[in-house]
Amino acid sequence: MRVRRRDARSGLTKLTLDTGQCHLYLHMYICTSGEELVATVAMPSQLNREPLDCDGKIGAAINAGHTLPSSWYTAPEIFELERQRVFRRQWEYVGHGAQVAKSGDFFTCDVGGVPIVVVCGKDLEVRAFVNICRHRHNPVAVASGNRPLLTCQYHAWSYKLDGSFHSAPRSTEDPGFDGSALCLQSLPVERLGDM
Repeated sequence: MRVRRRDARSGLTKLTLDTGQCHLYLHMYICTSGEELVATVAMPSQLNREPLDCDGKIGAAINAGHTLPSSWYTAPEIFELERQRVFRRQWEYVGHGAQVAKSGDFFTCDVGGVPIVVVCGKDLEVRAFVNICRHRHNPVAVASGNRPLLTCQYHAWSYKLDGSFHSAPRSTEDPGFDGSALCLQSLPVERLGDM
């Protein structure tokens, strides 16, 4: 669902897109300045901050109540730029607090093309990690549930709920093996009320 609103004071048009996946929300602000369009997205050839609307046609169309060109909604280049410049730079809503209420609760999601696992630790702290095993880059969690450890199904490497390395098959056979540096990559996560 797309919602379009124009703020009369700032001149900004806010396009909101509910992706329907993990309740993520994209807010793209577009503002017209004279004949130029300033937006959060650009074609790869225009990454040097040139105006996206050199002849003013797009800005005029938006001012008249039209949306961005349809190709901007389907072009892979635009999608990748949105992932990099919008989703990977902003806080994104990924789930409800009830999903990680008890120790061991977890759920997975994707933010800007990055697989994420959100877990509730033994200390009841909510943490987020890149959902990729440090051994062979497979997920350490699938869907949602409750587990005492996050375990990759490929070679059974396991991680504690705080993201630290727990064990790997036959790792105790090598006296020089040190898994302490093989923790999951942590990500910032915050609660807002029950969310």
